[in-house]
Parts: sequence; structure tokens; C-alpha cells
Amino acid sequence: MEDSQLRTPPQMERWQVYFDPVPEGSLNTNYYTFFNDSVQEGETISLSMAFENISSQMMDTLLVNYFVYDANNIRRNISSVRLHRDLPAGDTIMCHVSFSTLTYTGTNSLWIEVNPNKDQPEQYHFNNITSLKFTVTPDITNPLLDVTFDGLHILNGDIVSSRPEIFMKLKDENKYLAL
Repeated sequence: MEDSQLRTPPQMERWQVYFDPVPEGSLNTNYYTFFNDSVQEGETISLSMAFENISSQMMDTLLVNYFVYDANNIRRNISSVRLHRDLPAGDTIMCHVSFSTLTYTGTNSLWIEVNPNKDQPEQYHFNNITSLKFTVTPDITNPLLDVTFDGLHILNGDIVSSRPEIFMKLKDENKYLAL
């Protein structure tokens, strides 16, 4: 608005704004379960975290991305899941993920991001993403194989019976990796 003749500021009689409100959700980091933040290589990690609709508008089915920044700061996508239920105003839904730590040795961070890339309209995004650190101890101890013939340990060149009972016992301190 301008007054090109008298150069006086315009006086508004009425200013009216029409809008369609958008929903707003937030991860609730007070309500989560994280299996363990220090695990052996090959162990499974599980995370569950609450996401709340903190607005007065209904939210559609939510898209949730889970990814890990590994010890070398490389992003590795774990999964992308669509939660198959709407989220009414004031309601909460739990987001779950489980994955194997087979290739994640060292200190890593697990990220959860709800409604990535503005999958649906929302007021803010900063409260839809969080991370949790976890450490994976590598398996560096070899398995131990114990072999007996007729209940005895033998040495090279020892004589055994023609039909010995051979007993093998295999042990490993990491029960999560296949031997």
C-alpha cells in the first residue's frame, strides 16, 4: 500500500488472515528404550521412542527413517518405515527399530528422524530428529577348539584305537557371530 500523492502512511481498517493450520509432532526423548549402548559385534540393537502429536490437528501416517553414522562418520541407512495409523491430536505412537551390529565396530550414533524431507506438512522439523551413541566391541579373540580321542588329548605321533570316539568342543566368547 502506498500514497503517491500525499505521501502519508496508509491506515488499515481491517486485516484478516485465512490459513489452514498444519500439525506439529515431536519426538519425546523422555519415553524411549534403548537395548544397550555397549554391545559385542554381531549383537542386535533395539530402539523404541515415542512420537507425540502436540498440535490440535490430525497427522497422517508418518514416515520414519533410521540411520547410523559409523565410527568413520559414514552414514548407513538402516530402514525407512511408514507407521500405518493416523496420529490424532494429543496422541502418541512408538517408533521401533532393531538391527545387527555385525559391521559397526567402534563408536557409532543411531539416528531417528520422523517426517523426513517434509513428507507431510508440519510447523517445525528440529524436534523430529535425535541420536543415541553406542559402542560395538570387535571380536578379536579366536574360537577355541578342543579335540579328544577316547577322552584323551593326543600329541603328534600318538597311537589311537582303530575305532576311536572323537569328541570336539568349540567355544567362543562372542555368542553373536557364527563360528
